[in-house]
Amino acid sequence: FYKVMIFWGLLAVVWSLPGAPGFIVLTVVSHVLTAPFLLVITIGLLFMLNRRNIMGDHVNKWPLNIALGVITIFVAVAAYQGLSAAVGDFSSLIKG
Repeated sequence: FYKVMIFWGLLAVVWSLPGAPGFIVLTVVSHVLTAPFLLVITIGLLFMLNRRNIMGDHVNKWPLNIALGVITIFVAVAAYQGLSAAVGDFSSLIKG
């Protein structure tokens, strides 16, 4: 885990080098990656909140599972749309 943190920290240094993309690009990239990471979090919550060995007597009931499932579906759609738009924009930049 520390290697990942060191990698992200060193990646921040790359953004500050002369000739590197500006902070607008960094902001757009971070916003594009927010939805996929949120998808991972909601799926993890869905699994963890239903495990009795983790939650004990406080496991989710079916209405909460349905609500979290709907939220997960919305986040998955947002992640797909965001990533597909970003890939499309990136490919148009490369092609000229």
